[in-house]
Amino acid sequence: MCTLKPPFDSKTVGGLYLKIVKGQYMPISQRYSKELSEIVASCLQKDGRDRPFIQEILENPKLKKMAHALGHKIPSGDEITKEVKCQKQNMISTFAKKKTQQRFGDNQSQTKENLGYSQFRKAELYKNSKLSKPIVTNSK
Repeated sequence: MCTLKPPFDSKTVGGLYLKIVKGQYMPISQRYSKELSEIVASCLQKDGRDRPFIQEILENPKLKKMAHALGHKIPSGDEITKEVKCQKQNMISTFAKKKTQQRFGDNQSQTKENLGYSQFRKAELYKNSKLSKPIVTNSK
């Protein structure tokens, strides 16, 4: 995070696993504030139920004060929720596109870029139906 290095590092996968399971990581430099050290430690809790939600971190009074002093605006809970939903939708779209490419082959990928919208929509309907063959015809 603030050290520009991953919190857990090892030369072997087994060693990395053990460090993660044991929660062993190098603490951040003492030049950083105690509050930041506490935030980092809380984010690296082994049990995910013990880790803070982003809204909890952003509500930290000292963090808010520092962000304000640096001229940064901390997003509200609604702004974060909106961004998370947008990111999820982008991931779903990317996944759907990859699935379409797998289903129809990479060479003749039936996406919005190389099909008209109506043909793309028909391909999507086919993909989600039980039809024996696609409705889409590639007429060029």
